Amino acid sequence: MRECYRAQKLGNFSLKSNWKYASNVVLKKYIEDVDKSVLFEDITLQMESKLWANEYNRRNPPKKIDVMQICIVQLIGSNLLLIDFNFVK
Repeated sequence: MRECYRAQKLGNFSLKSNWKYASNVVLKKYIEDVDKSVLFEDITLQMESKLWANEYNRRNPPKKIDVMQICIVQLIGSNLLLIDFNFVK
């Protein structure tokens, strides 16, 4: 089971540092401790979803979809695993 948060991400190379132009993203946090292999299975599934989204978009749908690349950041000396985004709960 996971908690999900809506957040916004400012681009690293964006010329505008204005939250009005920030991308919408979803942050996920496991409620209970899980094995690291579960985290990497989730990454694999999300990247496979991105491939299917690209295949769907090649057919010129009325609205294209995108799946954002995922990353995991582990803090040394901590059990916390964080997504590399600033967010407001």
